[in-house]
Amino acid sequence: MDTKAVAQGIIEQAAVSSRRLRELSPSTYHKLTPRNLDMIYFLAEEYLEPFVGLYQQIENVL
Repeated sequence: MDTKAVAQGIIEQAAVSSRRLRELSPSTYHKLTPRNLDMIYFLAEEYLEPFVGLYQQIENVL
C-alpha cells in the first residue's frame, strides 16, 4: 500500500472529524484549534462525542 495514500487518508479523516466537532460544539472546537488539537480529535471522537455533546447542551442552557 502506498504510504502517501495512507497518510492522505488519515489527514482526511482528521479534517472531517474536526469539521464535525466544529458543528457539534463550536466552543470546544475553538479551544482546541490554537494548538491543532482538533486534528487529533478523531482518535478519540467515538468516546468523547457524548461528553462534547453534553457540554454543548449545558453551555446552551447557561
